[in-house]
Order: sequence, then structure tokens, then C-alpha cells
Amino acid sequence: MFLASIERIAMPESTIVPNRADRRHPERLASRPEVAHYLGVAPKTLAEWASRSVGPRYYRVAGGGVRYRWTDVEKWLDAQQAGGGAA
Repeated sequence: MFLASIERIAMPESTIVPNRADRRHPERLASRPEVAHYLGVAPKTLAEWASRSVGPRYYRVAGGGVRYRWTDVEKWLDAQQAGGGAA
């Protein structure tokens, strides 16, 4: 019963966390909170990285918002890999 009631709760678009299936659509732009959640950092951290040009590439959109392409996030994340060298 408890799970059935959870499934009926509508989540606002801004709280939906992307999964691998969502990232298969590289044209979909992600919000700063979505990307921050995916990377396990605070949105404020992403904003600080952006001000220092060290985080994933982002785009300014109308109204002063910031959006990320999932392909850019994945490329940036791949570039951060360190250690665990594969054979």
C-alpha cells in the first residue's frame, strides 16, 4: 500500500533526478540542481566552478538561467578520471 501511494505523488520537473535513460537524449538540457545532484555536489559548488571555469561546460539561457548538455557533463566527468588504470 505504501509504495502505491508514493507512485501517485507527482514530482515537480525541477526535482526529477536523471538516470542513464534520461542522458541518452543529449539534446535535453539539464538544470544546475539536476547536474549537481548527479555529480553529488551542491548547486552552489557548480556555480563556483563555473565562475572559475573548472566545471562542466554550461549555457546561459533567457532569463539568466543556466543549463547543461548531458554530453558536456559526461565529457567533463570522463576528463576527471584519475587512477585505477585499466590494462
